[in-house]
Amino acid sequence: MQLFRELWHTIVTYPLLYLLFLAALLISCAGFIVMARRWASGQPARRTDRPLRRIGGALLSVLAQTDTLRRAYGGTMHVLLFWGAIILLVASAFTHYVVPHTPRAKANELIHLALDVSMLAGFVGLGLAALRRYVLRRRPSTTEDTLTLALLDVLLVLTLAAEGVYVALADPPWADLAPLSRMVGALADRVPTATQRGLYAVLWAMLHLWLMGIIAVLPFCKLRHLITAPLAVLFRDLEPKGSLPAVDLDAAERVGAAQADDLSWPLLLGLDACTECGRCRDACPATRSGKPLDPQRVIVDLRQRAVDGNRPLAEIIGAEALWACTACLACEDACPVFIQPWHTMVEVRRERVAQSRFPAELQPVFRGLDVRGNPWGLDATRRADWATGLEVPVLGVGEQTDVLLWIGCAAAYDVRNQRAARALVKILHAASVEFATLGSAERCCGDLARRLGHEYLWRELAEDNVATLRARRFRRIVTLCPHCFNTLRHEYPGLGADFEVLHASRFVAELLRDGRLSLVETEVGKKHQAAYHDPCYLGRANDEYAAPRRLLQAIPGLTLVELKENRRRSLCCGGGGGRMWLEESPSQRISARRTAQVVASGADMLVTACPYCLTMLDDGVRDADSDIAVLDVLELLASALR
Repeated sequence: MQLFRELWHTIVTYPLLYLLFLAALLISCAGFIVMARRWASGQPARRTDRPLRRIGGALLSVLAQTDTLRRAYGGTMHVLLFWGAIILLVASAFTHYVVPHTPRAKANELIHLALDVSMLAGFVGLGLAALRRYVLRRRPSTTEDTLTLALLDVLLVLTLAAEGVYVALADPPWADLAPLSRMVGALADRVPTATQRGLYAVLWAMLHLWLMGIIAVLPFCKLRHLITAPLAVLFRDLEPKGSLPAVDLDAAERVGAAQADDLSWPLLLGLDACTECGRCRDACPATRSGKPLDPQRVIVDLRQRAVDGNRPLAEIIGAEALWACTACLACEDACPVFIQPWHTMVEVRRERVAQSRFPAELQPVFRGLDVRGNPWGLDATRRADWATGLEVPVLGVGEQTDVLLWIGCAAAYDVRNQRAARALVKILHAASVEFATLGSAERCCGDLARRLGHEYLWRELAEDNVATLRARRFRRIVTLCPHCFNTLRHEYPGLGADFEVLHASRFVAELLRDGRLSLVETEVGKKHQAAYHDPCYLGRANDEYAAPRRLLQAIPGLTLVELKENRRRSLCCGGGGGRMWLEESPSQRISARRTAQVVASGADMLVTACPYCLTMLDDGVRDADSDIAVLDVLELLASALR
């Protein structure tokens, strides 16, 4: 210990090291201050509410690495690197600042053991990173990636070398508990003691100079996420996943985002918080189907080219990529630090629509929504024709019912989806539910217009529907469409329409639970295997995975088959975000990829709970020349009613 104190006073108290450390700290702080000023140039957003939930969630996510560990390989790698670095810093601080000044350091053995464990964790973590990038090539690597790994590698090597030489010099009692340091110490024992002293001094100085260098370049390399990622988690969006932020159309000077400073400050923070882990890219159905959209590339390009150069965001993203997004939320759900690529792109879509710069195929869609209240522009007075021959009451102004059945555009006008609506009516009658519809008074809920970026049209449709709903009395709304469900439940309350809204699968599952429905084995369910496809806006956006499965499991004789990608990792059907109305190359159809997974599952039925999914996957099955039956879960259940 005396030897260590002598070396400590010889090296550390040297004024140059303190000056260099101060300089490194100032450079790093200056870089982060410039970064923070860029965030502050963005638009205001409410991200300081619910502080206890924010802080608790941030601590859990950062310290326990809960969101990172959702992927085994990458999560393990990151945990090893993260906790290896934390233990290394804490153990080094104790070794260099606390232990040398205590008369009897009983904790010395544990401290150096921790230091050894941290180095082992760091080497394994860096090894996994290098294996993934340069051998398995699961991630494309840039020069910055290589330099970042090199920075950390050199830091660990210098730490291990310094510890090893110290073991050779002092032969401390804790050495047997530090196998890595003991191994290097055995090598150092081969040179004279005087050489060891000089070598230790040089290694110790190099280690601290290297660490100061890392501190200095922190805001200018990928390691910036050590600071920015926890901030992004702390200021994450706590609103429901499927909702979009409201726009004050009366006060806004511009709708959407043309330049970087038109984005909200949390979205700008997200650009700097990106770790480039690739999880958003892996999850994106557009990327996987070969479309020119890569959510990670969008974030990185915006960080590198929009913020500094203030170039138009639409130009950086590219028109094809901008309109390729299905708004499925897979990228945002996969991100361990809650970055929002989709929210960023919808802001750019809003600006493009406001400037009338959108795909030509969308012109009749917008016109149909505006004039006739549906995306096909079909006669609004025929909206209730689907119910011909059924006992379906229409709720008039001032009238009252228990359940208001919101049909949605697809079930009202699309012949294939009308079968699901008629099945729901059959189920409601069997359970003696008092219900009614809005008939021709219902208009599109506005989900399509909003996710395509037409905020004015969304507001017009939503306000008309809110006025219609307020003029009637009911206990709750039940809808077949997850997109309608998400919009009515999460976005209409912002317009003063806070109703209880249930998806039909959840409502029917409650009827089954309460014993109001009785099912029998039929030819439809007998000995069939049904693969269930999770719709994005029912599952990922609203965490409803159980209800549709309960319905399928209740059908006598039916076997539920889980697809390879299910629940929150379900692959999008390809129809959301307006894509159902946009042309695409057959080789890039997302529905074809999902259909291939269904065929591989061995199921003879494909069941879902969304009209978009039903349409897209029905087309996918026909394109694949397969005889798999595609059904809504309510069609299947209705066929098994006693």
